[in-house]
Amino acid sequence: MVTLMFLVIITVGYLQLFYNPQIDKKKRLDHTIQTKVSTLSDMMLLKSEYLTLIQRSERLKNYYNSRPKNFTLFSFLERLAGETRIKNNIAHMKPSTKSDQNESRYRISQVELKLENVTLPQLTSYLYKIETSDNMVSINKMSISKKRPGALYINVLLQVVTWELNTR
Repeated sequence: MVTLMFLVIITVGYLQLFYNPQIDKKKRLDHTIQTKVSTLSDMMLLKSEYLTLIQRSERLKNYYNSRPKNFTLFSFLERLAGETRIKNNIAHMKPSTKSDQNESRYRISQVELKLENVTLPQLTSYLYKIETSDNMVSINKMSISKKRPGALYINVLLQVVTWELNTR
């Protein structure tokens, strides 16, 4: 009986001193490995996103550098209006610029353009030429209205924007 009790005490003591700490250590290591694997996969995802942003940035720089040095948004829109035969329909063009608060090397150039009495095919052609140009120009806002229901002609208010190098 004493020998049996002695064996039980030795076994419990061995388990408490040597075996259980090894089990706990293995659990901690497994958890650490899972955490590190998760961190690594997050880092790989961020690397992929970063490389994509670098590629986009390079593409935009190439587009910007290929744009004519004397490019102005106002003259670009006016030239496209002549190509699409809606130059006579321009009621007004209001150019404006503002500097980007985060990036002092660039400024935002914008033109508010009002077209009166244009047809939908004319407008579509004009918008297509704006959006597909290699000059990094985009339409920020657009408002279309008719004078009366069923009218063939429409009035359009456009806000067109682009980034320009700040020369100041």
